[in-house]
Formats: sequence, C-alpha cells, structure tokens
Amino acid sequence: MKNNFFNINDFKVDKNNEDSYEISLNIKNAIYNFVHQKLFSELIKKYSSMQNLPEEVISRKSKQIINGYFNYKEGKFNKTLGGRIFFKDSLIYLLIMFWGFFFSKKINLKKKLDIIIDDIGDDLAYKRLKKLMGLFTSCLAITNGYKNEKADNKFETINFLKVFLFSSDFFGSNKIKNLIFFFNLISISMKYKFNFLLVFKIIMYTSCKYNTLFKKYKSKFLLNDRFYRTCPVRNFYFKKNGGLITACTQKNICETTISLFVYTDVFFSLGDEIYTKKRLIELGGDVKKSYPVGSLFMEHDWFSKKKDIESVPNVDILILGLNPNTWLYVNKINNINYLKTILGWIKQISLESPNYSILIKHHGNLNNNENEKIFFKDTNVKTQIKTKSVNASYGFLEKSKIAFSFGSTMILEGIGNENECFYLDPNLQTTCFFKGLNNLSKIRIKNYQEFRDKIVEVTNSKRKTNLDKNSLCLKSDKVSNRIYEYLNSKA
Repeated sequence: MKNNFFNINDFKVDKNNEDSYEISLNIKNAIYNFVHQKLFSELIKKYSSMQNLPEEVISRKSKQIINGYFNYKEGKFNKTLGGRIFFKDSLIYLLIMFWGFFFSKKINLKKKLDIIIDDIGDDLAYKRLKKLMGLFTSCLAITNGYKNEKADNKFETINFLKVFLFSSDFFGSNKIKNLIFFFNLISISMKYKFNFLLVFKIIMYTSCKYNTLFKKYKSKFLLNDRFYRTCPVRNFYFKKNGGLITACTQKNICETTISLFVYTDVFFSLGDEIYTKKRLIELGGDVKKSYPVGSLFMEHDWFSKKKDIESVPNVDILILGLNPNTWLYVNKINNINYLKTILGWIKQISLESPNYSILIKHHGNLNNNENEKIFFKDTNVKTQIKTKSVNASYGFLEKSKIAFSFGSTMILEGIGNENECFYLDPNLQTTCFFKGLNNLSKIRIKNYQEFRDKIVEVTNSKRKTNLDKNSLCLKSDKVSNRIYEYLNSKA
C-alpha cells in the first residue's frame, strides 16, 4: 500500500460465508471505495475536464468495468487488473487515440428514429425483439458482432463492432492533453500496480463510439435487452444528443453477481413489485422507474408461436435446469445446494414415490448431463437437454403438473401463465437470488418435507395455489405492446 492507496487486487471474498448476498455487497463496497479514493478520483477529474464527460459518468463506468473482472471461482479480481500486465492495453489505447486524431471527421445527422435498440447479442435476441421493433414507425437495431443474415429491411441494422470514423469533435484540440494523460496512466499503473490503462481505454473507446453514433442517429428512446449490460457512457451521449428515456428489460431474476451497478431510467420488470428496483439500487445502481411488462422470452417462444408440444412428454414433476454461472461459485454453500442437496431431494422423492414421472429439463446450450444420468440410474428420473419443440422449454411447463427450479426465470414466467411453479432453496440459503425479494417468499421451498408436501398437494388436487401472480410475472402475451404503450405515453 502506497500513501494509503487501497489496491483492489488485494481484495478477496470469504467463500465460507453462507450469505452470498452479503458477499456481493462486499464486492460492491470494495469497488466503490477503490474508485472513490483520492488517486482514482483525481484521474477521473482530469479525464472529465479533458473530454467534457461528467465525473459521475466516468466513476460509474469505472465501477462497471472493474466489476467485470471479478473472478468468482477464485474469489478475487483477475490478474488483468494488475499494474504489470498492461503492454497490450497501452498499445490499444494508443491506437484508439491515433485513429481518432488522424481518421476522424465531422458527423452529420443521418436519421431521426423513434427508438434505438442497442447491444443485440445474437440472432435469437434479434428475432425476440422484432415484434417490439415493428410497433414503432422507425427503429435502429444495433447488433454486437454477429452477422445477421435475416435482418428485416423495415429496420435499419448496424454492427457496433464494425470500425467507423469517429466524430472529429471528440479529441478536438485536446490531442496533447490526451497524450500527456496516457503517459501519466502508464506511470501511475506501474507505481501502484493497478492497470488504470485498461479502465480508461474502455471508457475512451466507448465514448468515441457512442459520441459518434448518437450524432448520426437520434431517437426518443434507447432500449437494451440485457439489464446487466447498461452503460452510463452510452446513456450520457444518448441524452446529450436529444434522447429522452433509457430503458432495459428484465430477462433474469436480478441475481446479485449480474446485478451490480445497473444504470437506467426505466427497468421493464417481469412483475408488479418494488423489491427488484430496491435490490438494484442497493447493489450500487441507479434505476429511476420500474414498470411491469412480463417476459419477452415467453412472449416470443410461447405466445407468438404455434403450440408445438407433441414431442414434449407429460410428467408429474418438472425440474427446470439453470446454466452454471458466477452464482455457483460465490461461496461453498451455493455449490453444495445446487449440485448435491437438490439432486438428493429429487432422488429421494423418486425412490419414495416411484409412481411419479420426473423430468429434469436443462437449457439447450448445456454441454452434457452424463453425471446426472449416472446419479439417477435405476430411478424414474429422466434428464434431457435438447428439444425439438419450437417453443423451447415452455411446452414442458404446459405438460407438467408441478415445476421446480434452483433459480430459473421460467418459474416466474410459468406462474404468470397459471402453472404451478416453485423455487428450491435449501434452508433459504440462496440469498444471491432471493434475499430482499419479498414477492418470492411464498414460492421458496426450504427443505425436503416442504418439497414432498407441495408435490402431494398439487398433484392430488385441481386447486390452484393462491398466489399474487402479477407481483411475480405478468402474463407474457402482450409484453411488446406494454413497452410500446409506456414509452409513447412519455414521448
């Protein structure tokens, strides 16, 4: 430590801590304290003055960038942030500057639009958003590196990663100041053993891109499909160039490891509740308004397509899988509960009640389920990854009597569609998913006896569980229309 400088590379979480929500708060606080200490604040102030970018915007983006380099498997930040590993970042930083210095031009307005939808990650996301795009008179869809062979001619589509000329006003007369700042970053990175070049390289590139983009394309609304990829720099340049509202949609439960530092005007939530917004703010974000619309995924895969369920089996008990992600490695107890405890409950109910048909349905992108097949050998539990149905996994909800999951959003989507669905949360320990989300309390199963009793109750009765469905997820048949109507009411 030099001159009381707190280096975030020294931070490490305690994986024996059973409160995964608390661990996420500790990560958030460490990042906050690091960015707001004197040295970092002075760099932010210099960059702000040089590029006319508000200090708060730089601070927020810095937090997002640093958070993205936390390694949950190791419980600490990646070595990429170390001050000795920055040759590549130095080179890229220089290339961005010189491209902007010598290959920039004045950007003229090309088109005014009703809405811009940014950061569309793949063709499936594009298709999922087409209904919403079609409701607006004009729309720009910004893809993120993939080649969309079936782009609709009605919407203008551009690839954000494709190199284009920056606006000449970004560096302007500040070329010498930018070079001095660059060499200053090298010196400070070496001295304090933190890669400041990486952080400011990303901020500079993002600024160059969005400063240029929103001079060329202007709209009233800016929407991105993934709430965990909001961007304060993008928001700033969008509004600087006349934009009214930034918004994002909820595609997952706001599990803590993907929910730190979310910044948006409007959060289009699954259900009519206040707890998710509160959680996002506690995790360092800034959400002005939460508005319930339902699930774009379910609208697209279930309500907008024919019911293709002939190949889907009828089962008593459906277990919806969850892609192993950062939440699995936050602490030891999450790993134990997901990989051992819950599988143990499923095997026990199958042995006690062999008359039940039980299916574990994973997402189609899971690599394999061979270990599960071995574990459930000689039981009535089947496990499946792929499906032929065009409705993805939604048809499985339709053809089951009761469904459970560790944390899949499909539980909430299913409840909105009148299905009997519940979360398996051993000893209520999965706090990264559920702590503070009080609307989910009635659908959390904390032990095997509750699991068994709920199965008996639902499978032996036609009575529906008494739940406030709208607080969990609105019926997802009109999601695009709800988003369109809300935004236009604010125009």
